[in-house]
Amino acid sequence: MTTTTAGVSPLLPTGDSELYSVLVALAPLGDRALQHVDISRREIDVDRLLGKGWSSGERCLVELALALWSGCTDGFDFTYFAISLGGEFFQAGIDAIAIRRGLGNFSTDGVRALDAALAP
Repeated sequence: MTTTTAGVSPLLPTGDSELYSVLVALAPLGDRALQHVDISRREIDVDRLLGKGWSSGERCLVELALALWSGCTDGFDFTYFAISLGGEFFQAGIDAIAIRRGLGNFSTDGVRALDAALAP
């Protein structure tokens, strides 16, 4: 893993905030979620991703990832996200939102998640 002091992954090319925000949002869910994201083709198997048996917190991250991917937040429960998600899930969501908005700095966990998803 490589990181910079500014908290930006050197593996993060510019211009793909949608995909990278999805990867960071889904990173705490591991391969159960990330297996449904085809990085090279920029595709998400939405039906299979949504069809998994997620806990309420996990489901919130999945729905956040899909909202950030599509740009449509209709139906996403930001109140649940803000009040109920804890620790790693909440930080992943905040980092994903920051990436999607084009903000350059996000947490070390966000950098690690991106590096892990993008590493060959």
